[in-house]
Amino acid sequence: MTQAKLASRATALKRHIYASLPFGYRVAQLLFRLKIADDFIKRTIGRALYAEFIRAGVTGMPDVSGKLALDLQEKVIKLKMKGANILPSGYGGRFGGDIWAVAAKRMGTRDADAIADVLQNVMIEVYKRNKDGKDSKLQAVGLKSAESYIKWLVGKRALDWLKKPEHSRQQSLTDPETGGMRDLVDTKTIKGLWRMLSPGDIGKFKRELSKIDRDNPNRPWEYIEGALEGRSNSEIARDWGVDRSRITQLLNRWRPELARIFTKFIADEDLARAM
Repeated sequence: MTQAKLASRATALKRHIYASLPFGYRVAQLLFRLKIADDFIKRTIGRALYAEFIRAGVTGMPDVSGKLALDLQEKVIKLKMKGANILPSGYGGRFGGDIWAVAAKRMGTRDADAIADVLQNVMIEVYKRNKDGKDSKLQAVGLKSAESYIKWLVGKRALDWLKKPEHSRQQSLTDPETGGMRDLVDTKTIKGLWRMLSPGDIGKFKRELSKIDRDNPNRPWEYIEGALEGRSNSEIARDWGVDRSRITQLLNRWRPELARIFTKFIADEDLARAM
Protein backbone atom coordinates (compact mmCIF):
# COMPACT_ATOMS: atom_id res chain seq x y z
CA MET A 1 0.00 0.00 0.00
CA THR A 2 1.36 3.41 -0.94
CA GLN A 3 2.17 6.10 1.62
CA ALA A 4 -0.60 8.28 0.21
CA LYS A 5 -3.21 5.55 0.71
CA LEU A 6 -2.01 4.91 4.26
CA ALA A 7 -2.26 8.62 5.04
CA SER A 8 -5.73 8.75 3.51
CA ARG A 9 -6.93 5.80 5.60
CA ALA A 10 -5.44 7.30 8.76
CA THR A 11 -7.24 10.59 8.09
CA ALA A 12 -10.54 8.80 7.48
CA LEU A 13 -10.13 6.80 10.71
CA LYS A 14 -9.35 9.96 12.69
CA ARG A 15 -12.51 11.65 11.38
CA HIS A 16 -14.59 8.56 12.12
CA ILE A 17 -13.34 8.51 15.72
CA TYR A 18 -13.87 12.25 16.12
CA ALA A 19 -17.41 12.01 14.73
CA SER A 20 -18.22 9.40 17.40
CA LEU A 21 -17.36 11.80 20.23
CA PRO A 22 -20.22 13.58 22.06
CA PHE A 23 -21.31 16.70 20.21
CA GLY A 24 -20.88 18.83 23.33
CA TYR A 25 -17.23 17.78 23.51
CA ARG A 26 -16.67 18.71 19.88
CA VAL A 27 -18.25 22.14 20.41
CA ALA A 28 -16.05 22.72 23.47
CA GLN A 29 -12.97 21.79 21.44
CA LEU A 30 -14.11 24.20 18.72
CA LEU A 31 -14.30 27.06 21.24
CA PHE A 32 -10.77 26.39 22.43
CA ARG A 33 -9.53 26.08 18.86
CA LEU A 34 -11.07 29.44 17.98
CA LYS A 35 -9.44 30.88 21.13
CA ILE A 36 -12.72 32.22 22.45
CA ALA A 37 -13.26 29.61 25.20
CA ASP A 38 -11.64 31.89 27.78
CA ASP A 39 -14.75 34.08 27.76
CA PHE A 40 -16.97 31.13 28.58
CA ILE A 41 -14.66 29.98 31.39
CA LYS A 42 -14.74 33.50 32.87
CA ARG A 43 -18.53 33.45 32.78
CA THR A 44 -18.62 30.04 34.47
CA ILE A 45 -16.28 31.00 37.31
CA GLY A 46 -17.96 34.38 37.79
CA ARG A 47 -21.36 32.73 38.00
CA ALA A 48 -20.12 30.16 40.54
CA LEU A 49 -18.66 32.89 42.77
CA TYR A 50 -21.82 35.00 42.53
CA ALA A 51 -23.73 31.91 43.67
CA GLU A 52 -21.47 31.83 46.74
CA PHE A 53 -22.25 35.51 47.33
CA ILE A 54 -25.97 34.73 47.26
CA ARG A 55 -25.41 31.77 49.59
CA ALA A 56 -23.66 34.07 52.08
CA GLY A 57 -26.32 36.79 51.87
CA VAL A 58 -24.16 39.42 50.13
CA THR A 59 -26.22 42.56 49.62
CA GLY A 60 -26.53 44.61 46.44
CA MET A 61 -26.48 41.61 44.10
CA PRO A 62 -27.92 42.08 40.58
CA ASP A 63 -31.46 40.81 40.14
CA VAL A 64 -31.90 37.37 38.63
CA SER A 65 -34.39 37.45 35.77
CA GLY A 66 -36.39 40.17 37.48
CA LYS A 67 -36.25 38.63 40.96
CA LEU A 68 -34.20 39.65 43.99
CA ALA A 69 -31.06 37.53 44.14
CA LEU A 70 -31.44 36.88 47.87
CA ASP A 71 -34.85 35.31 47.25
CA LEU A 72 -32.84 32.38 45.84
CA GLN A 73 -30.58 32.03 48.89
CA GLU A 74 -32.29 29.01 50.43
CA LYS A 75 -32.37 27.17 47.12
CA VAL A 76 -28.68 27.91 46.44
CA ILE A 77 -27.76 26.62 49.91
CA LYS A 78 -29.84 23.48 49.41
CA LEU A 79 -28.24 22.69 46.03
CA LYS A 80 -24.70 22.97 47.47
CA MET A 81 -22.08 22.83 44.69
CA LYS A 82 -24.81 22.90 42.04
CA GLY A 83 -26.30 26.15 43.32
CA ALA A 84 -24.89 28.11 40.39
CA ASN A 85 -26.93 26.00 37.98
CA ILE A 86 -30.14 27.90 38.81
CA LEU A 87 -28.54 31.20 37.77
CA PRO A 88 -28.64 32.37 34.14
CA SER A 89 -25.59 31.82 31.97
CA GLY A 90 -23.56 35.02 32.18
CA TYR A 91 -24.62 36.00 35.71
CA GLY A 92 -21.41 37.27 37.32
CA GLY A 93 -19.60 37.16 33.98
CA ARG A 94 -18.22 40.69 34.35
CA PHE A 95 -16.71 39.78 37.70
CA GLY A 96 -15.27 36.59 36.21
CA GLY A 97 -13.44 38.76 33.68
CA ASP A 98 -12.20 41.09 36.41
CA ILE A 99 -10.64 38.35 38.52
CA TRP A 100 -9.20 36.70 35.39
CA ALA A 101 -7.33 39.95 34.74
CA VAL A 102 -6.14 40.09 38.38
CA ALA A 103 -4.81 36.53 38.18
CA ALA A 104 -3.10 37.09 34.83
CA LYS A 105 -1.37 40.23 36.09
CA ARG A 106 -0.18 38.68 39.36
CA MET A 107 0.93 35.46 37.68
CA GLY A 108 2.62 37.30 34.82
CA THR A 109 1.20 34.92 32.23
CA ARG A 110 -1.46 34.66 29.51
CA ASP A 111 -1.59 30.87 29.85
CA ALA A 112 -5.34 30.27 30.00
CA ASP A 113 -4.97 26.81 31.53
CA ALA A 114 -2.80 28.12 34.39
CA ILE A 115 -5.09 31.10 35.06
CA ALA A 116 -8.19 28.89 35.01
CA ASP A 117 -6.54 26.49 37.45
CA VAL A 118 -5.81 29.25 39.96
CA LEU A 119 -9.35 30.61 39.70
CA GLN A 120 -10.82 27.14 40.07
CA ASN A 121 -8.75 26.66 43.22
CA VAL A 122 -10.09 29.96 44.57
CA MET A 123 -13.66 28.98 43.68
CA ILE A 124 -13.36 25.65 45.50
CA GLU A 125 -11.67 27.27 48.51
CA VAL A 126 -14.51 29.78 48.79
CA TYR A 127 -17.10 27.01 48.49
CA LYS A 128 -15.47 24.98 51.29
CA ARG A 129 -15.39 28.01 53.60
CA ASN A 130 -18.88 29.14 52.70
CA LYS A 131 -20.91 25.98 53.34
CA ASP A 132 -24.41 26.98 54.47
CA GLY A 133 -23.51 30.62 53.76
CA LYS A 134 -21.34 31.05 56.85
CA ASP A 135 -18.07 32.47 55.49
CA SER A 136 -17.40 35.42 57.80
CA LYS A 137 -15.60 37.24 55.00
CA LEU A 138 -18.75 37.21 52.86
CA GLN A 139 -21.68 36.93 55.24
CA ALA A 140 -24.10 39.83 54.71
CA VAL A 141 -21.42 42.21 53.36
CA GLY A 142 -21.94 44.50 50.37
CA LEU A 143 -21.18 43.36 46.84
CA LYS A 144 -18.14 45.63 46.47
CA SER A 145 -16.64 44.29 49.70
CA ALA A 146 -17.28 40.68 48.63
CA GLU A 147 -15.67 41.27 45.23
CA SER A 148 -12.67 43.00 46.84
CA TYR A 149 -12.16 40.03 49.15
CA ILE A 150 -12.19 37.58 46.23
CA LYS A 151 -9.74 39.74 44.26
CA TRP A 152 -7.43 39.76 47.29
CA LEU A 153 -7.73 35.96 47.54
CA VAL A 154 -7.04 35.55 43.81
CA GLY A 155 -3.89 37.66 44.17
CA LYS A 156 -2.75 35.57 47.13
CA ARG A 157 -3.30 32.26 45.34
CA ALA A 158 -1.62 33.61 42.22
CA LEU A 159 1.49 34.29 44.31
CA ASP A 160 1.27 30.76 45.72
CA TRP A 161 1.19 29.47 42.14
CA LEU A 162 4.34 31.41 41.33
CA LYS A 163 6.10 29.84 44.33
CA LYS A 164 4.93 26.29 43.68
CA PRO A 165 3.84 25.96 40.04
CA GLU A 166 4.13 22.18 40.15
CA HIS A 167 1.25 22.12 42.66
CA SER A 168 -1.00 24.55 40.84
CA ARG A 169 -3.22 21.87 39.25
CA GLN A 170 -3.75 19.57 42.24
CA GLN A 171 -7.34 20.39 43.18
CA SER A 172 -8.46 22.62 40.37
CA LEU A 173 -10.56 20.06 38.51
CA THR A 174 -11.79 18.06 41.51
CA ASP A 175 -15.30 18.41 42.86
CA PRO A 176 -15.00 18.40 46.67
CA GLU A 177 -18.48 16.87 46.99
CA THR A 178 -17.94 13.84 44.79
CA GLY A 179 -14.19 13.61 44.26
CA GLY A 180 -14.96 13.49 40.55
CA MET A 181 -13.63 15.70 37.80
CA ARG A 182 -15.23 19.08 37.14
CA ASP A 183 -15.69 20.63 33.72
CA LEU A 184 -14.28 24.10 33.11
CA VAL A 185 -16.81 24.82 30.39
CA ASP A 186 -20.25 25.89 31.61
CA THR A 187 -22.72 23.07 30.94
CA LYS A 188 -25.45 25.63 30.21
CA THR A 189 -23.19 27.14 27.58
CA ILE A 190 -22.55 23.81 25.90
CA LYS A 191 -26.26 22.97 25.90
CA GLY A 192 -27.00 26.34 24.37
CA LEU A 193 -24.40 25.85 21.67
CA TRP A 194 -25.70 22.35 21.07
CA ARG A 195 -29.17 23.75 20.40
CA MET A 196 -27.66 26.49 18.27
CA LEU A 197 -25.90 23.99 16.04
CA SER A 198 -28.83 21.58 15.88
CA PRO A 199 -30.92 21.53 12.68
CA GLY A 200 -33.63 23.79 14.15
CA ASP A 201 -31.42 26.83 14.63
CA ILE A 202 -28.63 26.16 12.18
CA GLY A 203 -30.10 28.42 9.49
CA LYS A 204 -30.19 31.40 11.84
CA PHE A 205 -26.64 30.69 12.98
CA LYS A 206 -25.35 30.40 9.40
CA ARG A 207 -26.99 33.70 8.45
CA GLU A 208 -25.15 35.40 11.30
CA LEU A 209 -21.87 33.84 10.21
CA SER A 210 -22.36 34.91 6.60
CA LYS A 211 -22.11 38.55 7.69
CA ILE A 212 -18.58 38.11 9.04
CA ASP A 213 -16.79 37.97 5.69
CA ARG A 214 -18.63 39.84 2.94
CA ASP A 215 -16.19 38.65 0.27
CA ASN A 216 -16.50 34.99 1.29
CA PRO A 217 -19.80 34.68 3.20
CA ASN A 218 -19.77 30.87 3.28
CA ARG A 219 -16.23 30.48 4.60
CA PRO A 220 -16.86 30.97 8.36
CA TRP A 221 -19.51 28.25 8.41
CA GLU A 222 -17.37 25.96 6.23
CA TYR A 223 -14.54 26.36 8.72
CA ILE A 224 -16.75 25.57 11.74
CA GLU A 225 -18.32 22.61 9.94
CA GLY A 226 -14.87 21.26 9.09
CA ALA A 227 -13.60 21.76 12.66
CA LEU A 228 -16.61 19.91 14.09
CA GLU A 229 -15.80 17.04 11.73
CA GLY A 230 -12.27 16.92 13.15
CA ARG A 231 -10.42 18.51 10.24
CA SER A 232 -7.20 20.32 11.13
CA ASN A 233 -6.40 23.83 9.92
CA SER A 234 -3.94 22.31 7.45
CA GLU A 235 -6.63 20.00 6.05
CA ILE A 236 -9.11 22.84 5.73
CA ALA A 237 -6.48 24.98 4.00
CA ARG A 238 -5.83 22.16 1.55
CA ASP A 239 -9.56 21.80 0.86
CA TRP A 240 -9.77 25.53 0.17
CA GLY A 241 -6.63 25.60 -1.95
CA VAL A 242 -4.83 28.12 0.29
CA ASP A 243 -1.79 28.15 2.57
CA ARG A 244 -2.29 27.31 6.24
CA SER A 245 -1.13 30.83 7.09
CA ARG A 246 -4.20 32.14 5.27
CA ILE A 247 -6.45 30.22 7.66
CA THR A 248 -4.65 31.82 10.60
CA GLN A 249 -5.13 35.27 9.06
CA LEU A 250 -8.84 34.68 8.52
CA LEU A 251 -9.39 33.38 12.06
CA ASN A 252 -7.62 36.40 13.53
CA ARG A 253 -9.88 38.66 11.49
CA TRP A 254 -13.06 36.73 12.26
CA ARG A 255 -12.44 36.07 15.97
CA PRO A 256 -14.14 39.17 17.47
CA GLU A 257 -17.30 38.56 15.45
CA LEU A 258 -17.23 34.81 16.12
CA ALA A 259 -17.03 35.52 19.85
CA ARG A 260 -19.92 37.98 19.58
CA ILE A 261 -22.10 35.52 17.67
CA PHE A 262 -21.42 32.60 20.00
CA THR A 263 -22.13 34.81 23.01
CA LYS A 264 -25.29 36.21 21.42
CA PHE A 265 -26.78 32.78 20.96
CA ILE A 266 -26.22 31.68 24.54
CA ALA A 267 -26.61 34.98 26.43
CA ASP A 268 -29.54 35.52 28.76
CA GLU A 269 -31.12 38.72 27.37
CA ASP A 270 -32.87 39.72 30.61
CA LEU A 271 -29.63 39.40 32.53
CA ALA A 272 -27.67 41.30 29.89
CA ARG A 273 -30.04 44.23 30.28
CA ALA A 274 -29.82 44.08 34.08
CA MET A 275 -26.03 44.02 34.05
